[in-house]
Amino acid sequence: MPFKTTVTMKLGLIVFVAGMCLAASVAAQSADAVAIDDARTALNAATISGDAERLGRLTSSHLSYGHGNGSVQTQDEFIAAAAARRVPIQSIKISRPVVVIDRETAVDRHAASYQVEIGGKPAIVETEVIQVWKKYEGNWKLLARQAYKLP
Repeated sequence: MPFKTTVTMKLGLIVFVAGMCLAASVAAQSADAVAIDDARTALNAATISGDAERLGRLTSSHLSYGHGNGSVQTQDEFIAAAAARRVPIQSIKISRPVVVIDRETAVDRHAASYQVEIGGKPAIVETEVIQVWKKYEGNWKLLARQAYKLP
């Protein structure tokens, strides 16, 4: 077999293997991005319904949950406030999500529109949100969240 053919075959094999590795990495990233989207949706549903048990499963015990008004809650404080429905939330609409995965950590940035009831009156609160998710034993849990109101 001529030298040129052998080199071409080896290069072709290297390119093929590299392509397969890249495809597997992209597929894993895509699966994790879908899992983050699902976790965010589940967290929002549990927050709206005040489901303390589900919120406990979706958040880390080290949670730092920052609100657009500057207040920050621990996991226990966040769950207690959501379960008590201190600010009744009727709906949460997410737009412009961007998820970046780095091994067992994900950063999720998005805009959120909350339809709430404040003082018995309906209101819409518009925010930008950044969430940090951490994979614990195969499950994504919210580790940190900070929102800020749009002007």
